[in-house]
Amino acid sequence: MMPKPFTKPEFLRQFEPDSFDYIDQSTGFILVNRGLQVIGHSNIFAIGDCNNIKGPKSESRSLSQAQCIGKTIGQWALTHAAKRPYLKVLPETWAADCESALLSIISNEKKEIGLYLSNGFSDTYKLKSYRKFEIDIKKTEGLKNLAKLVGSGIRGSFNN
Repeated sequence: MMPKPFTKPEFLRQFEPDSFDYIDQSTGFILVNRGLQVIGHSNIFAIGDCNNIKGPKSESRSLSQAQCIGKTIGQWALTHAAKRPYLKVLPETWAADCESALLSIISNEKKEIGLYLSNGFSDTYKLKSYRKFEIDIKKTEGLKNLAKLVGSGIRGSFNN
């Protein structure tokens, strides 16, 4: 007689990766919004190599994401110390460093909105405007290109 294959108890099935709404099933990376908060969990953050923001996974990107989260947690700590509800303070926004990063964040936020609406939070969840964020990113990318163009002919001790 063959032994029965092991099957997970029902209560453990909730921890299977397929049931996680905040994991990109195609890549295994964690979905985050523009504040680098894990989708559906406003008090958990994901930075660097573990989030699904497209673009280079580099040390400088991880550092800028860590600084963004540090500012958010600092604001939350001050708000909590003042005995006010800290989660109502909007998180610091990470400035996307390329267009593909911006598009992946917007895609994640659309999934987050769908998650809230499907869970019955349509009355309490307010949609945030993407426009200012997108304009700021485009200005930044334009300035980087302009600085490269203008700075290409400048020489001196400041330009090593």
